[in-house]
Amino acid sequence: MDDSLLVNFNLERSAVSMPGYIAVEGPIGVGKTTLAKRLAATFNYDILLEEPETNPFLERFYRDRRTHALPVQLHFLFQRMQKLQALRQGDIFQQVRVSDFLIDKDPLFARVTLEDDDTPLLIVNTSEINLANQENESDYQNLVRYILQTRSGRHYYNPYPMEEISNASSMSY
Repeated sequence: MDDSLLVNFNLERSAVSMPGYIAVEGPIGVGKTTLAKRLAATFNYDILLEEPETNPFLERFYRDRRTHALPVQLHFLFQRMQKLQALRQGDIFQQVRVSDFLIDKDPLFARVTLEDDDTPLLIVNTSEINLANQENESDYQNLVRYILQTRSGRHYYNPYPMEEISNASSMSY
């Protein structure tokens, strides 16, 4: 682990657990790729990205979502599977990566076969913050700090925008 990461986020080595794989997931157009690129740069990890420009159904989807949702999603699913299949030539967990997609396993299968230490999961609520916006660096830094301190199990990160916290703390009662 690079000591500059500890210094930048004001953490001690004993409080940090480096994630083995980071997947950013969400609906189209919310900034998954931007956030994945920032996280990959921060952690100095390889990046694995979807390629929306190769999806022949995407333009039609934006014109008529209901009719073209299934073909768009199937194309992305097959694309993701091809990318993951290419990684299987080696051990996909040997090199650390950040991706802008997640292939969900069946929850029952995961519960039966995986230990909590195999799938630490962090679910981030981004309804109140924009992690892709580089102007609000404190929200991003707080997320990275939280990722570094997450060791195992399922976690929910529900942050408030930093300006909202600042305004609330400056109010007098």
